Amino acid sequence: MIHPTVAQFHPPTARLQTSTIFWRLLWKEYRTQRGFWLALLGLVLFGQFVVWTFPLSVAVNAEMLFALALAGAAFYGLGCAATLYSAEREAKSFERLRLLSASPGGVLASKLSYTIASTALLLLVSWLSALAFSGGVLPVEENHRQLWHTLGVLLLELIVWGLFFSALTRRPLNAVCMAAAAAVLTEALLSSWDFLGWYPVSAYGLKLGEGPLVPRLLLVAVVLGIDAWLLLRWIWARERQATMFAQTRAGAIAGTIDSAEPREWAMGSTALVGEQRYRVLRRLVWQEWRQGVPTVITFTVLGLLLLVYDLFFVWGARGPSLSLVGVALVLLPCLMGASVFRGEHQGSRFRFLANRAVAPGTIWLAKQSVWLSSCVCLILLLWGTCALPIAILGGGPNSFGRVADVLPDLPLIVLIGYSCGQLTSLLFRREVLAGLLALVLAGLVAAWCSILRLCEMPLVWFVPPIPLAMLLATRLRLDDWLVEHNGWRAWWKPVAALAGTLAVVVLTFAGYRVYEIPWSGPGFAVEEYLTPVPPESRATAELYRKAMAVVKPLGPVEDETLEERLGFWEQAWDELPHRLKRWHKANHQAIALTLEAANRPQCTFRAPGDVRFNDAFSQGLSATTILARLLLLDARKLESEGRLDGALDRYLATLRMAQHVADRSESLPVCPCWRH
Repeated sequence: MIHPTVAQFHPPTARLQTSTIFWRLLWKEYRTQRGFWLALLGLVLFGQFVVWTFPLSVAVNAEMLFALALAGAAFYGLGCAATLYSAEREAKSFERLRLLSASPGGVLASKLSYTIASTALLLLVSWLSALAFSGGVLPVEENHRQLWHTLGVLLLELIVWGLFFSALTRRPLNAVCMAAAAAVLTEALLSSWDFLGWYPVSAYGLKLGEGPLVPRLLLVAVVLGIDAWLLLRWIWARERQATMFAQTRAGAIAGTIDSAEPREWAMGSTALVGEQRYRVLRRLVWQEWRQGVPTVITFTVLGLLLLVYDLFFVWGARGPSLSLVGVALVLLPCLMGASVFRGEHQGSRFRFLANRAVAPGTIWLAKQSVWLSSCVCLILLLWGTCALPIAILGGGPNSFGRVADVLPDLPLIVLIGYSCGQLTSLLFRREVLAGLLALVLAGLVAAWCSILRLCEMPLVWFVPPIPLAMLLATRLRLDDWLVEHNGWRAWWKPVAALAGTLAVVVLTFAGYRVYEIPWSGPGFAVEEYLTPVPPESRATAELYRKAMAVVKPLGPVEDETLEERLGFWEQAWDELPHRLKRWHKANHQAIALTLEAANRPQCTFRAPGDVRFNDAFSQGLSATTILARLLLLDARKLESEGRLDGALDRYLATLRMAQHVADRSESLPVCPCWRH
């Protein structure tokens, strides 16, 4: 705080000093948050590259690319805002800020300015990358507006809630989780209920981000005002106390450090060495539990709040299911694992253990036993509280099955998430960055699990070795981490454990796939399959293409899906909606071409050498389902007129068309009318 005499008699000096401190605080925030910013940017760019590689339509591709840009900026804004003040309190460096000659408003202005500027810069870079990946194509105007309505306002909500909980807690990761839960729950309330009439907006469930815009912006303004009042009051309430004890503490610190430190170091080598190992382990377990109780309680309360959200908002619309609770079951093991070594990173407290010659294996065992057991108990509690209401209220076997099906996968979910989190917690000092990278690692392992399920491989052989290798790598790294050895010799053991395990898993997977396939033929005559396509077959395929080219569209996809859900394919002609009858009448030319093609004996759409996975022709081939629907409608019309022979001919033509499409094709287009 600037002394009154300085501000009164030397106003230029006071302004210069305040400006200097502002830029120094801005530089300090840059050094603190730059790793998180770079990690988010890399993650967004990687996600956009993955989307760009998929052969999606131009509109869907552009929408996903720009949605990733906004989502990455929103998550960064949440993490940055939640770290502003909680990190200062966690590192116990806030005393230095109060001793600086800067007003609380100046501190808040510098931190908030950096948050806004860095978030805007991340959004700009990711937006430009999305524009480059999409080839300069923007999303459709309506979807683009909805994108900003959903994620743009959500970005502001996450920032103000992050500031709010940053002032209330000293743990950045807890502040991030509480801010995200608060944003989701308030958004759910605004999206689920009419702001004035208080009645449900949709009967099919909730969609976050579709709440009324004005109440959401009002909520942002109110929470931002509370943030400003809370932070300024919080700082000013401690200014007087810091001023009163500044001189006393300065003298005490100057006089006691030199005398106390040698004594502590002198006793460090013998204080705990003579104790029994089980006593050391017991003390470490108790200390770790005391440090971790606030985090465990926070995650438990957040999980129960998400369960309440599912119970009152989701279950009433779609029945009992794991919605946000399912997300919590996946995220919480990663976040709890990312908190394992948080206490030792604060102020380099691991030196305390190293100075007292505590065995690294004892430290590792104490931490893993506390956090892993807490994680298992929390996950079982959330799953049990989700399954208990269904069992009591009688949600039915299908409802309970949707929740009970998750139970066999819970041990693997906990093991993967927790092992990824504890590894990143040891490697990265910043708790929020460790949590983010833990989620990324867990996502990669989950992708590996999806590949194994797709190949129908046993997960128990190829998945558990990976998280177990991460636990082993943490144990091997802990020996050198305690004494701050960072050379290549300190890293080769954990890297070898991870790389060796991955190599064994991949090679075993490849060998299993090779020996899984028996030494036999493909089940058909290869020579017959590779014969050239006859001209008659190509002519039939050309007729189908002409029919697909002249088809008039029925209307929006949503309307078509709703009609399929109502089962209009099984209705008689007189019961069909008028829009379907008009659609049938407008496509008489396409029906005639389809009948002509279906009456031909042979059809091949392409040669075997032209087969490609999910190529443009496969997407165009799905339009044959529309031709099948037109044939079905024409048969319904002939039935209503009593022309049964013509109707039977249309039904048989539909079956012949299905055979034509399946000839030398890797898949059969899915259409409800094939079943009728």
